[in-house]
Amino acid sequence: MGLFSKQRGCQYGAIVDIGSGSVLVAIVESSPHQDTPRIIWSKRDYTVLRQIDSLGRSEKNVIAVLANAMMELSSAGMKTLWSEARQKRLSTIQVTIVAPWSYTVTKTVSYKSEKEFTLSKEFVAELLEISHQKVEEEVKENEKIHKFGLELIARMTAGLVVNGYNIRLTGKQNTKEVKLYELSAVAHERVVEAVTELSGKLFTRSDLKLYSFMLVFYTAMKDLQPDADEFCLVDITYEATEIGIVRNGILQYCSHIPYGAFSLAREFSEILKIPLEEAFGLLSEGNLTSVLERYSDKQNREVIELLEAYQMRLADLFKETGDKLSIPKQVFLHGNIKNAVFFSDQVRKATSKATGTSHLVKNITCDLLGRFASNNDKAEAEKVNQDTAMLLSAYFFHTHNRI
Repeated sequence: MGLFSKQRGCQYGAIVDIGSGSVLVAIVESSPHQDTPRIIWSKRDYTVLRQIDSLGRSEKNVIAVLANAMMELSSAGMKTLWSEARQKRLSTIQVTIVAPWSYTVTKTVSYKSEKEFTLSKEFVAELLEISHQKVEEEVKENEKIHKFGLELIARMTAGLVVNGYNIRLTGKQNTKEVKLYELSAVAHERVVEAVTELSGKLFTRSDLKLYSFMLVFYTAMKDLQPDADEFCLVDITYEATEIGIVRNGILQYCSHIPYGAFSLAREFSEILKIPLEEAFGLLSEGNLTSVLERYSDKQNREVIELLEAYQMRLADLFKETGDKLSIPKQVFLHGNIKNAVFFSDQVRKATSKATGTSHLVKNITCDLLGRFASNNDKAEAEKVNQDTAMLLSAYFFHTHNRI
């Protein structure tokens, strides 16, 4: 079953983005006559910006914010929807979960024959079943999954490769070898339990769909950047940074570090002896050098050392590609729009440290805003739709498996 209920005309859904230090809830309208969905209502709530002594405590904070956000969705959000049309209902609650609460893995099933054979839907279905079995066996046997309490939440076929090319199945392809790539997402059980329970109590008539954010990011970027075949996805959230390596149009490998924008702000706060909120605000400054002039030489040196260390953290992450190749030359960066300039610079320097060459780092915010501005009033789009995670999730809702 797709993301939408089988009804004609506009469809309405809620998107929930569970971040590493925040939770977004929104209601969107998807019309078959529009290229992008319309954002009807949205709200993002944040965990308190403070020192975090463990990942478990951070998870509890996010779950607490999730509960408040879902209550707000069921009250203020639905009130806004019903003010437009009383009879409308939400067909789907689409949830995306970011790292470190989710992990995305790619499984490959290969078949090789001495004689040429014709691919069929039945044969591909058999390969998918084998892939499903491999995933289920790994979930049962993987010590890491049981240690951290992870649960399988989504599967998605990423590609079918025949004779070295990623193809669409027509039933007419002849080959001696085929590879099927399937993406699977797992997430922390406590987070999954919380959103499942809240959705079940507050939205009894809506279907619940869960995905890792990297699945949504990858799927959307394939559509937004159709000419890109090899690229690196970078998602910087408040408490984590995740990368995805795409080769031959297929998401091959994902990894992350539990260190993000809030994490960096805490260290700024400690060095400069300023409140955390003010330290986080520094990441939005276009010219950090001029801001640091009012601090001591010692503090400036410590900030430079901190940024160097942060770039090395990212560089080490970029060296984890899942194969012997370096990260692709093209990098698509997603994060808070206010910090776009700062993190684009940090990622650019980190990629150079990792590979010794320059990379094209492109922040996707402008592309997303451009897409949505064509469907909404431009001034309103620029005013309201600055949350790129919301735009990616809404775009995925609008385009994925539409009936």
